[in-house]
Amino acid sequence: MKILDLIRIARIRHLIIGILQMSVGAVIASKYMPFNASFFLGALSFAITYAGVYIFNDINDATNDKNHEIKWKQNRPLARGTVPTSLARKIMIAYLIIGLSISIFVNNLFAITLGTITAINLMYTGFNLKNKIITGMNLLLIIHTLKTFLGLTAISSSLNNAPIIPIIAYGLSYSFAVSVYKRKKFKNKRQLKVYLTTVGLTIISLFVISLVIYEQLRLGMFMSGVMAALCMIPLLKVNKNLKDEFQKTLLINTILYSIIIACLAFF
Repeated sequence: MKILDLIRIARIRHLIIGILQMSVGAVIASKYMPFNASFFLGALSFAITYAGVYIFNDINDATNDKNHEIKWKQNRPLARGTVPTSLARKIMIAYLIIGLSISIFVNNLFAITLGTITAINLMYTGFNLKNKIITGMNLLLIIHTLKTFLGLTAISSSLNNAPIIPIIAYGLSYSFAVSVYKRKKFKNKRQLKVYLTTVGLTIISLFVISLVIYEQLRLGMFMSGVMAALCMIPLLKVNKNLKDEFQKTLLINTILYSIIIACLAFF
């Protein structure tokens, strides 16, 4: 067993994307309320907690990952057996306890939100809901939307005057991208079309409402939309070879989120 494998089971790259999701919510909220340094404590709490969640996922998926057609899943430490499951469970429990305990020092709303996300994710994996396509996809919508909402709760314990609608819109947008990535899990094309159309129209409606209501966000949302559209071109190209290009996809997601955050922050 290598130290690197113990680090890898926490899925550092995924944690970075999760923190960037939080950052989108925090930056949007900061247009209408003061930015609070408690965000950084919240990000730490999220990262530690979700490291535990990812380990839980990999423990449950180890057998499937070992025989998976995608190489990068086969190479996960628990799938390869380079990290003992018993040790992984102990690390997982420690991460969950430490991360959720830290969340209490951010504020109560943040702690409740993070606890809710964690519980949903553990149910999603523990009860194998990912294989119940509609239920699983709806849970992913909730999870990713709450991750963005978590950024708001990290800087404020109050929802008064909070720009909740655009935060939900951005959270659903990432969920939509995840749905497209997992499109092969849908039983038929009609089911996929109905699902994506419903979610897509909801997102468009929320963005339109946000542009009408939240004047301070208009330029930032417009610029982030333009830049996101431009970045989606190489992302879609990479996704055609996802089995071999997963790390590049994570990198492009990271760059995409960074651009969105910058547009929202400076425009």
